[in-house]
Amino acid sequence: MQGLKTVFEEMEGQAPIPGAILRRVRGDQAMIQHAIVASGLSLPPHSHPNEQFTIVTLGRLRLTVAPPGETTVYEIGPGDLLRLPGGVPHAIEALEDTVAVDVFAPPSDTTGLDAPND
Repeated sequence: MQGLKTVFEEMEGQAPIPGAILRRVRGDQAMIQHAIVASGLSLPPHSHPNEQFTIVTLGRLRLTVAPPGETTVYEIGPGDLLRLPGGVPHAIEALEDTVAVDVFAPPSDTTGLDAPND
């Protein structure tokens, strides 16, 4: 089988908003996104139907997760993973220059980084 291995650094990055470079690989059931985000980048509250897993490999993110009736703030750094159920509103702020890997299931054409007003 060909096309099974991907090296993120060899892929052309997309820059949908200033301060973010994204590389994505789509599968049949899920999508993985390699995100490089600049310190200070902030996304307003948004949601999407996809379940999302975010793993930080470098830097720190603050995620404000606000399902109906509650709000919780998480700070995640290298090695931390945060799972966001589909449809749950969340906001993101990069506290440092950050590299994160996101997994979305099912795959999506957009994420909060390129569709922050969804």
